Amino acid sequence: MSSLKCPDDLTLISDEMSIVEVVRDIVSKGPHEDPLHVLDLDDVVRKHKRWCEQMPRVSPFYAVKCNDDPRILQTMIKLGLGFDCASKGELERMVDFGVEPERIIFTQPAKSIPSLLYAHSKKVSVMTFDSSIELEKIHQYYPEAQLVVRIRHDALKVRCMLGKKFGCDPVNAAPTLLRKALQLRLNVVGISFHVGSDCEEHEVYYDAVKVSRDLFDFAKSIGYEMSLLDIWRRDSPGRS
Repeated sequence: MSSLKCPDDLTLISDEMSIVEVVRDIVSKGPHEDPLHVLDLDDVVRKHKRWCEQMPRVSPFYAVKCNDDPRILQTMIKLGLGFDCASKGELERMVDFGVEPERIIFTQPAKSIPSLLYAHSKKVSVMTFDSSIELEKIHQYYPEAQLVVRIRHDALKVRCMLGKKFGCDPVNAAPTLLRKALQLRLNVVGISFHVGSDCEEHEVYYDAVKVSRDLFDFAKSIGYEMSLLDIWRRDSPGRS
């Protein structure tokens, strides 16, 4: 590997070296005044391969906010992953990398008008909502969008309960929002839920999927044919 040329800020190592050995080698050459970032991109590839083997029906969409190091993102682009973008800046980042719009989901339920217009200009059409105000905004600025209603389904044993910020009540609010979307002639294609970051309760996913199934059935009863279930796991979403 040492004969290969690489950028000045990259160092290629042999497959026999572990990350711990790499870190120790770097430290031994100190002192270092600036922070160091050690990436094991092989680990990213291994985890993606494991995902595909164990959950072949679920398409992974990586949340850019988790770690937006360009080398990680570029590796995932090469692997064919989709990307979850929660802001206009993240959308711009992935579009600049050349990611096709169909491989992006815009997961901010309360989007600014400039970000909505930007998504429209780049044909990023799949996006979430959790309020009637958002539906009216989308109707005005991006009526062709493919919408995903985000419901709230919190776990109790989590590091961060995101239902306090995003997600509508699945029993009372979600059916009302689906009716309103139908009235506005908007295209709703699926359901999204996030049980909370670092969830320790696997049962909560079963319950959330069951609630989503009920909403799929309700949506069908009023004329929608939804096909997407957006399941957030820890800080990374997966779509099926």
